[in-house]
Amino acid sequence: MPTLEVTIVKGEGLKACDLNGSSDPYVQVQLLQKKFKTKVVKKNLNPEWNEKFRMSVNDPAADLLQLRVYDHDRIGKDDKMGNVTLPLCMLPLNHAVTSKVKLRDTSKGFLYVRLRAMDFGWAMPMARQQQQQQQYGQPTTQ
Repeated sequence: MPTLEVTIVKGEGLKACDLNGSSDPYVQVQLLQKKFKTKVVKKNLNPEWNEKFRMSVNDPAADLLQLRVYDHDRIGKDDKMGNVTLPLCMLPLNHAVTSKVKLRDTSKGFLYVRLRAMDFGWAMPMARQQQQQQQYGQPTTQ
Protein backbone atom coordinates (compact mmCIF):
# COMPACT_ATOMS: atom_id res chain seq x y z
CA MET A 1 0.00 0.00 0.00
CA PRO A 2 1.31 3.49 -0.84
CA THR A 3 2.66 5.32 2.21
CA LEU A 4 3.50 8.97 2.78
CA GLU A 5 6.03 10.05 5.39
CA VAL A 6 5.37 13.63 6.52
CA THR A 7 7.79 15.60 8.69
CA ILE A 8 6.59 18.95 10.01
CA VAL A 9 9.96 20.66 10.38
CA LYS A 10 9.24 24.21 11.54
CA GLY A 11 7.24 27.37 11.13
CA GLU A 12 8.65 30.76 10.29
CA GLY A 13 7.24 34.24 10.78
CA LEU A 14 3.85 33.08 11.99
CA LYS A 15 1.30 35.71 12.96
CA ALA A 16 0.78 36.69 16.59
CA CYS A 17 -2.67 35.65 17.81
CA ASP A 18 -2.35 36.27 21.56
CA LEU A 19 -2.49 39.58 23.40
CA ASN A 20 1.15 39.18 24.48
CA GLY A 21 2.25 39.41 20.81
CA SER A 22 2.99 35.72 20.48
CA SER A 23 1.21 32.44 19.66
CA ASP A 24 1.15 28.83 20.84
CA PRO A 25 1.19 27.10 17.43
CA TYR A 26 0.63 23.50 16.40
CA VAL A 27 -0.02 21.85 13.04
CA GLN A 28 -2.88 19.54 12.13
CA VAL A 29 -1.90 17.11 9.35
CA GLN A 30 -4.72 15.52 7.36
CA LEU A 31 -4.82 13.05 4.48
CA LEU A 32 -8.31 11.83 3.61
CA GLN A 33 -10.00 11.06 6.95
CA LYS A 34 -6.77 10.48 8.90
CA LYS A 35 -5.62 13.35 11.13
CA PHE A 36 -2.49 13.88 13.22
CA LYS A 37 -1.39 16.81 15.35
CA THR A 38 2.03 18.14 16.37
CA LYS A 39 2.81 19.23 19.88
CA VAL A 40 2.02 22.81 20.90
CA VAL A 41 5.04 25.12 21.02
CA LYS A 42 4.34 27.82 23.61
CA LYS A 43 4.91 31.54 22.92
CA ASN A 44 6.76 31.15 19.63
CA LEU A 45 6.32 32.65 16.16
CA ASN A 46 9.17 30.52 14.73
CA PRO A 47 8.42 27.09 16.23
CA GLU A 48 10.44 23.94 15.57
CA TRP A 49 8.56 20.65 15.66
CA ASN A 50 10.58 18.07 13.70
CA GLU A 51 7.70 15.62 14.10
CA LYS A 52 7.25 12.71 11.69
CA PHE A 53 4.01 10.97 10.71
CA ARG A 54 3.32 8.03 8.37
CA MET A 55 0.05 7.83 6.49
CA SER A 56 -1.53 5.39 4.07
CA VAL A 57 -2.36 6.90 0.68
CA ASN A 58 -5.43 5.90 -1.28
CA ASP A 59 -4.71 7.49 -4.70
CA PRO A 60 -1.27 9.17 -5.07
CA ALA A 61 -2.35 10.84 -8.30
CA ALA A 62 -5.33 12.61 -6.71
CA ASP A 63 -4.91 12.75 -2.91
CA LEU A 64 -4.06 16.09 -1.30
CA LEU A 65 -2.26 16.63 1.99
CA GLN A 66 -3.90 19.30 4.16
CA LEU A 67 -1.79 21.20 6.71
CA ARG A 68 -3.51 23.62 9.09
CA VAL A 69 -1.70 25.77 11.63
CA TYR A 70 -3.55 26.79 14.80
CA ASP A 71 -2.86 28.86 17.88
CA HIS A 72 -3.74 26.81 20.96
CA ASP A 73 -6.01 28.62 23.40
CA ARG A 74 -6.67 27.32 26.89
CA ILE A 75 -10.14 28.86 26.86
CA GLY A 76 -12.36 28.82 23.80
CA LYS A 77 -11.73 27.67 20.26
CA ASP A 78 -8.19 27.55 18.85
CA ASP A 79 -7.38 30.36 16.38
CA LYS A 80 -6.65 29.53 12.74
CA MET A 81 -3.21 30.78 11.71
CA GLY A 82 -3.14 29.56 8.10
CA ASN A 83 -3.21 26.47 5.96
CA VAL A 84 -1.69 24.87 2.88
CA THR A 85 -2.70 22.07 0.51
CA LEU A 86 0.00 19.92 -1.08
CA PRO A 87 -0.53 17.48 -3.97
CA LEU A 88 1.20 14.12 -3.70
CA CYS A 89 1.48 13.50 -7.42
CA MET A 90 4.65 15.62 -7.83
CA LEU A 91 6.70 13.71 -5.28
CA PRO A 92 9.65 11.66 -6.50
CA LEU A 93 9.61 8.09 -5.22
CA ASN A 94 11.65 7.33 -2.09
CA HIS A 95 13.38 10.74 -1.98
CA ALA A 96 12.74 13.27 0.75
CA VAL A 97 11.42 16.56 -0.62
CA THR A 98 11.66 19.56 1.69
CA SER A 99 9.50 22.56 0.85
CA LYS A 100 9.10 26.00 2.34
CA VAL A 101 5.44 26.80 1.74
CA LYS A 102 3.61 30.06 2.30
CA LEU A 103 0.55 29.72 4.48
CA ARG A 104 -2.76 30.71 2.90
CA ASP A 105 -5.69 32.55 4.47
CA THR A 106 -3.28 34.63 6.55
CA SER A 107 -1.16 37.72 6.11
CA LYS A 108 2.14 36.03 6.99
CA GLY A 109 3.97 32.85 7.82
CA PHE A 110 5.70 29.85 6.26
CA LEU A 111 5.81 26.15 7.03
CA TYR A 112 8.76 23.87 6.30
CA VAL A 113 7.62 20.35 5.42
CA ARG A 114 9.54 17.23 4.38
CA LEU A 115 7.64 14.62 2.38
CA ARG A 116 8.69 11.15 1.23
CA ALA A 117 6.56 9.03 -1.12
CA MET A 118 7.03 5.33 -0.43
CA ASP A 119 5.63 2.44 -2.46
CA PHE A 120 3.57 4.69 -4.73
CA GLY A 121 4.53 2.46 -7.67
CA TRP A 122 3.49 4.85 -10.45
CA ALA A 123 4.80 7.57 -12.68
CA MET A 124 2.65 10.63 -13.28
CA PRO A 125 2.14 11.76 -16.90
CA MET A 126 4.25 14.83 -17.74
CA ALA A 127 1.22 17.00 -18.63
CA ARG A 128 -0.36 16.33 -15.20
CA GLN A 129 2.96 17.04 -13.46
CA GLN A 130 3.32 20.39 -15.26
CA GLN A 131 -0.26 21.31 -14.36
CA GLN A 132 0.38 20.51 -10.68
CA GLN A 133 3.65 22.48 -10.71
CA GLN A 134 1.85 25.54 -12.10
CA GLN A 135 -0.85 25.32 -9.44
CA TYR A 136 1.27 24.43 -6.38
CA GLY A 137 4.87 25.39 -7.27
CA GLN A 138 8.02 23.32 -7.61
CA PRO A 139 9.28 21.46 -4.51
CA THR A 140 12.98 21.43 -3.64
CA THR A 141 14.73 18.11 -3.09
CA GLN A 142 16.97 17.60 -0.08
